[in-house]
Amino acid sequence: MSKQAKELRDLSADDLGLKLKEFQRELFEIRNKNHVEKKNAEPAQTKNLKKGIARILTILREKELGINA
Repeated sequence: MSKQAKELRDLSADDLGLKLKEFQRELFEIRNKNHVEKKNAEPAQTKNLKKGIARILTILREKELGINA
């Protein structure tokens, strides 16, 4: 398990929700910027944000089901 996943699992569901909104907002801003400028300026950051969003959604689902990983 990655260090980031361990840190995220320690957060409450509310904190994870806030973190999720933050990541989604950042991803939207990057995609919007790339669309306006017609180039993909930050592909690595886009990839990391998408993975972070997926990681948070997975942890939220684990908490919902009561799975301790």
